[in-house]
Amino acid sequence: NSNPVISWEGAPEGTVAFALIFDDPTAGNFPHWAIWDIPGDATGLNAGISGAEVSNNLPSGAFELQNGGGFVGYLGSCPGPNSVNQYSWRLYALDTALGGDFGTYAQLESAAQAAELDMVEMCHVFDGDNSPF
Repeated sequence: NSNPVISWEGAPEGTVAFALIFDDPTAGNFPHWAIWDIPGDATGLNAGISGAEVSNNLPSGAFELQNGGGFVGYLGSCPGPNSVNQYSWRLYALDTALGGDFGTYAQLESAAQAAELDMVEMCHVFDGDNSPF
């Protein structure tokens, strides 16, 4: 139960920081992971830097929020039996570091949108037996 490797390229000029939000819109935007103030020169995140079973080892200056499981850090996906879940990953390139302490994913996302230079979204859909389709 720790994060996978995540990589990106092509950040827009002027990127100061990144914010990454991982949630499940099919479960009422259930929060799985939010990490922000990732340094603007980063091109990804190593596997295993966050989660219930690891000592969180974030990039310098980065912050995380509490997830829907009740702890701070990465919470893996877990679709229920006989259900379909769509997991959404949104990476924001920001023109400023956000700093601060956000209480909710919605507050963080609003701040990220206000500082957004660009955003990319990736979605995965899984059925109840964890088979992607």
